[in-house]
This record gives sequence, C-alpha cells and structure tokens, in this order.
Amino acid sequence: MRLDAPAFRLSLGGVGHFPPRGRARVLWAGARKSEAVVALKGQIDGLLADVGLRRERRRFTPHVTLARLGNVPQSKVGEWLVGRGLFRTPDFEVGELYLMHSRQHRAGADYETVCRVPLRRIGGEFDAERP
Repeated sequence: MRLDAPAFRLSLGGVGHFPPRGRARVLWAGARKSEAVVALKGQIDGLLADVGLRRERRRFTPHVTLARLGNVPQSKVGEWLVGRGLFRTPDFEVGELYLMHSRQHRAGADYETVCRVPLRRIGGEFDAERP
C-alpha cells in the first residue's frame, strides 16, 4: 500500500467551529474543496479500508484545526469567529502530508508525527525522499 498523489494548490478561507451545532469544541479555518483534495481523501479512505479501518461517517469538511477549546465562554468564541469571518490566504503548494497522533489530557494535547508522506511535485518531479 502506498499513497501516490500529486502536490496541489490550496487556499484557506473562512473560520468556523465543530461541532456545527451546540457548544464549540474546535475552531477551524476552511480549506478550499478542490478536485485534488477530494481525490486525495478518496485515496486515503481506500488505504484505511485496506487495513480494516472504517471510513469516517461525518461529512468531509476540508479544514485546518486552529484550536481545541476547553471551558471557553461561547460568547468569546462567537466574537472571535465574527472578527475573523473574512479570513483568506493566497494559494500555496501542499507538497507533503504528515500523519499525526494526538494524545489528549487535562493540560492539553501532545502531538507525535507518525510518518511524513511527500507528494509528487507539481510539474511531475518526484521528491527524492519519497517512500
């Protein structure tokens, strides 16, 4: 099994929270849903199924997690979201993926990089570190 996907251009825009209804637990910045992002997600879903992991049942929402919220007043979350509603980035190249493992605990979370997967460079070149 091997992930074989090209690098792609991406932009971020807008902010929101999960879950979409009720008390906000995560703040995110939206990622533009492009054909390349959807194809990559499909390939990852296939690889996960190959090793016996079930597909995520929630609707696919490409995003970057900005913060996990503890006991933050929801009024503050609302103010933060309204103040950043026009957030946008220029396009940038996504050239590699990192599989991260997070361990949640009372003081926050620890993150560990499980693996790094270079993507094929835009223009057809392959990264020398590609597994």
